[in-house]
Amino acid sequence: VILAAQVHFLFYISEDWTVQNVFPLLDTAIDARRAEQCWQGFLWTGCWSDAMLTHLLVFYERRFPLLKHESDDMLRSYCGHLAGIAIYALVHPLEEGWLLRFLLTVEPKARAVWANQMHSGIQALDDAAKLNLWQRWLKAYWQGRLQGMPVPLDSKESAAMLEWVLDLGPVLPEVVDLICAGPYPDLEHSMLYYSIAESELLKRYPEAVAKLLAFLAAGEQGRPIYDLDNLHAAVEKLIPLIPDFKPLRTLCNDLARLGVPGVADLVARLT
Repeated sequence: VILAAQVHFLFYISEDWTVQNVFPLLDTAIDARRAEQCWQGFLWTGCWSDAMLTHLLVFYERRFPLLKHESDDMLRSYCGHLAGIAIYALVHPLEEGWLLRFLLTVEPKARAVWANQMHSGIQALDDAAKLNLWQRWLKAYWQGRLQGMPVPLDSKESAAMLEWVLDLGPVLPEVVDLICAGPYPDLEHSMLYYSIAESELLKRYPEAVAKLLAFLAAGEQGRPIYDLDNLHAAVEKLIPLIPDFKPLRTLCNDLARLGVPGVADLVARLT
């Protein structure tokens, strides 16, 4: 377990020795129990490099079928590794096929956890890196998922990907179009309206944000919404920017349906 946790350091010291003696500790096909123990060491404190992935990626893949047995903490840590590989590694997640095999093998819960971990990784990028990620593979990935390739999106995975909207500021209008073309997200205890109302992206892309809010508000059906005041605040900020944008009127109708106070005043300011 200690060796697996320090595999990056050992690989730096002696690549050949580490490939022959340490990497096999993570191989489920050789010893499943030992591999499970060593993965715990590797996932908590270990890290990967592009040179290591040449040998390691196959061992990541061999754990795909076993993820349904992992604890929530282990699943998050494992999916965090995969999200980092998808975002930062040179290996292309679609062309090399590992991401598609992951989606086909794991259960819906793991797909949603991976999408949640992607949120943290994308958030850390600068705008140039976000644009590069989008153009390199993320846009094609999302379009493919909407067509059911390799598996369709479900509401929980869609909710996790909804968090990417504000992360992907440089391409927010494209992201909103894809969100609105997919299944309605399972918002559950989401506080996204607060994040949108506070985001500077609302001013940069008011029509796209209004379209997103209209889509989300139209699908709200009885869940407890803790940030309704922020939804009202977001619409209030949008009206001076795009007072004649037709979806705002529909959005105001849904605000009234949801019991948001002060909607009549918002409507009066529309042209």
